[in-house]
Amino acid sequence: MNFFRKQQILTLLKEHRILAMLLGLIIVGVFAIIIKEFVLSDQKSRRQMKGVTIEVEHVRKASLTKRITTVGTLAANQIVTVKPQVSGLVSEIKVQGGSEVTANQPIMQIDDRQFKSNLKEEEAKLILAKAVHDRASKLLEKKFGPVKSYDEALANLKAAESRVEIATKKVEDSLIQAPFEGIISLNNISLGAPVNEQTELFTIVDVDPMKLDFRVPAEYLRYISVGQTLSIIIDGFEDEPFSGTVEAIDAKVDPHAHSIAVRASLRNEKRILKPGLFARVDLVVGSKDDALVVPLSVVESSGDEEYVYKVFNGVAYRFPVTTGIQEGDNIEIVRGLQEGDAVVTVGQNKIRDGIPVVYEGMEQDLKKEKDSTESKDTNNNKKEPQGKK
Repeated sequence: MNFFRKQQILTLLKEHRILAMLLGLIIVGVFAIIIKEFVLSDQKSRRQMKGVTIEVEHVRKASLTKRITTVGTLAANQIVTVKPQVSGLVSEIKVQGGSEVTANQPIMQIDDRQFKSNLKEEEAKLILAKAVHDRASKLLEKKFGPVKSYDEALANLKAAESRVEIATKKVEDSLIQAPFEGIISLNNISLGAPVNEQTELFTIVDVDPMKLDFRVPAEYLRYISVGQTLSIIIDGFEDEPFSGTVEAIDAKVDPHAHSIAVRASLRNEKRILKPGLFARVDLVVGSKDDALVVPLSVVESSGDEEYVYKVFNGVAYRFPVTTGIQEGDNIEIVRGLQEGDAVVTVGQNKIRDGIPVVYEGMEQDLKKEKDSTESKDTNNNKKEPQGKK
């Protein structure tokens, strides 16, 4: 009995020893986890105390110009469709479509043989009418001829002169000339084609200068004036900027679009621009000197609120701001910041309101902030208290 009893006791002792070892291991593991979390937390706390690394820029003053872009369409300075003044067959085409011509340059010839023949006939009749008129005039001076005969001779002379003028005009009109300097359009008229007063022979386009019609929102009307210089970009010629001048402003605002029509002109000396091309007009609609300026990228928004992260005394704070004129990558701060304030430009996604930060040059900023604070305190101490006299 004693032997079995001893065996049981030994077995129980072994089991308790195993349980104790397991419990010890568990306790050690728990302590290890706690210590690890403590260490990690301490490291994180140390990192936070050190501050998140960011980059900043300082609010500065600069001149900004506000611009808007509107779209317009190029139009010819002049455009005329030429029709003949006489009927006949086309006997010569002197200029091909697409060519540049000068004012009064011959373009096309209508067969003038019949017109010249008629002119010779009328000129012969005029010579005869002059002779009859001269004879009647001499007889009347000598009082040998009746007044009626002289009057008839004078009337016939004037009629003959009129017929010569008409015949001469037809000969002249048979030669089609350019009414002004420009470019001749392509046409479908061929040699020998019959034409009359309703036939469209060609179109001539004056493309230098060119007109540019565009619309401007009515709210910017006060920024537009006749003679104003414009910066213009033409579709297809983006690498060759053009400048133009405002020639006219419409007398009324479109009540539906709430905009006003503006016409400008621009030189086209190389004749590379064509009517109908689209153009983008860059308009200056405001400017400001000594504006408080920050990079556009530092301004963030949440709903209707705009804000930046401003660093003060080594801590980043979220500051609401009001923005103004934007030009390129810069934007004006109307309210919320002062000149010299440090705003976060890189690292906004790593911080939140009240987070310590570090950046290159922070020591100088901290010194400036300290000097500024001490200066304010000194000035406040110098002020005498207001007391009763």
